[in-house]
Amino acid sequence: MKCTSCKQGRLLPSLLEGEFRAHTCSNCSGHWILIEDYVSWKERNQQYSFKENIHYELDDTKLIN
Repeated sequence: MKCTSCKQGRLLPSLLEGEFRAHTCSNCSGHWILIEDYVSWKERNQQYSFKENIHYELDDTKLIN
């Protein structure tokens, strides 16, 4: 699947923070996650907290095949 942000690279399966499923772009290194994956992971890992003071750039995109 092509990256929904740069539209150049391929989204490859990966893990964010070594904890939950995502896809990482082979071109821009951006991350794409399904909200369903995050919600189910968070339900199983309620005590986990992410590092503080990290800048995240969020962008809602549409799925491109």
